[in-house]
Amino acid sequence: MSHFYRTFYVWVYATSYAAGEAIAQRFRDGDETAVQDYLAMLKLGGSVYPMEALERAGVDMSDPTVIRAVMDRYGELQGQLRDLMAER
Repeated sequence: MSHFYRTFYVWVYATSYAAGEAIAQRFRDGDETAVQDYLAMLKLGGSVYPMEALERAGVDMSDPTVIRAVMDRYGELQGQLRDLMAER
């Protein structure tokens, strides 16, 4: 549990999850440029700040809709779990 006390640990974990979900949503939506944008982001390595790298992948972390999309996706997954549990 000591990792929770590291500077910004919870914030970094949550924002990286949100960024990953935003990228994954582009794949699920069939965005034709998503793969190339993702690969371009990976090729940047550590040469730019993380927010700049994410922008290259098509994710603007300053846009509140990124976090809202994660919450919506979480709600969808909860609904699927509820439905699966009801089938038992």
